Amino acid sequence: MHTQDIQAPTPRETVAWPDLLERLAEPFPAELVSWRAGSTSRDKKRAQALPYAEPRAYEDRLNAVCPGDWSVLFRPWGESKLICELTLYGVTRSSTGEYEENAKGAVAQGTAAEAQAFKRACSKFGLGRYLYDVPLTWVEYDEEKRRLVETPQLPARFLPNAAGAARSARAAPVPSTPVPSTPVPSTRTVPAPSPAAAPLGAPAGESGAALDGASPRLSPE
Repeated sequence: MHTQDIQAPTPRETVAWPDLLERLAEPFPAELVSWRAGSTSRDKKRAQALPYAEPRAYEDRLNAVCPGDWSVLFRPWGESKLICELTLYGVTRSSTGEYEENAKGAVAQGTAAEAQAFKRACSKFGLGRYLYDVPLTWVEYDEEKRRLVETPQLPARFLPNAAGAARSARAAPVPSTPVPSTPVPSTRTVPAPSPAAAPLGAPAGESGAALDGASPRLSPE
């Protein structure tokens, strides 16, 4: 009989939370991001393009970053809302989702509410939160088909490569600059010069030997 070892959950105290949250907050690949219409103009010919990702993208990220150590629990809240409790390594964050009036059937409404609540709970851990920061873009809109006519492009700073480069730059060690050593003055005793006649043109009271035996000046740092 084949048996499979089950890995025990990682203790909460041993989780490197800064690294974990940074990995969760990384942008999704651009091909996983879709766009839907938000607010429309008065003539219904243009609409705000809002980026979003399917719940599967969130689940894949959780499975990659903390496999076996995350779970969700859904609870009803009133007649039209759901509460999603997302737990990572024993830490729980929660949020709500609402049934969509335009969804056809109770199953579709429930699925939409679950997806909304789940993704909002994920954002409490930083997962997918960057999508809320994407600048709003107005594009052409087809009111009859209720969809965007054109698809905008994500700004470079919201792509994985840009985020990874910024993270690498922050993590790169800063080269240390060697501190120049300060010369230590000599402590040897300089013998007093023997009396000698002052050279021609020297001020009275000074001798050539005394000038030659002056202590050397330290170079500036």
